[in-house]
Amino acid sequence: MLSVETTGIANLLQDEEIEGYIGLTIGCMYELARGSQSPWSPYLALITKRPPQMATSLPEDKRQMMKFSEAYQDIEADIVRIFFLCSGLVWMHFLSPGAY
Repeated sequence: MLSVETTGIANLLQDEEIEGYIGLTIGCMYELARGSQSPWSPYLALITKRPPQMATSLPEDKRQMMKFSEAYQDIEADIVRIFFLCSGLVWMHFLSPGAY
C-alpha cells in the first residue's frame, strides 16, 4: 500500500519530519509525477480517474465559504505548510536530479 514510508521519497519525508496526510499527499504527488516509472502507477491509475477531493485542493472562493468552520484555520495552515514543504523538495530534486 502506498504510504509515507513506501513512496520513492520516503527518505526525504522522514528527514524533514513530514508525516500524516501531508506526507502522503506529497508522496502521491511525487509518484503521480513519475508516471509509468513509478512502481505505484497501476494503483494510482485507479484513483486518478476521480481523485479524492481534499479541502487543501479547493479553490480560494470555496475555502472562504468554510471560513467559519472549525477546520478552516487547520486547512489554511496545511496549505501553507504543503507549499513550503513541496518547494523545498522540488529544489532538492533539481539540485541533485539523479538522487531520487
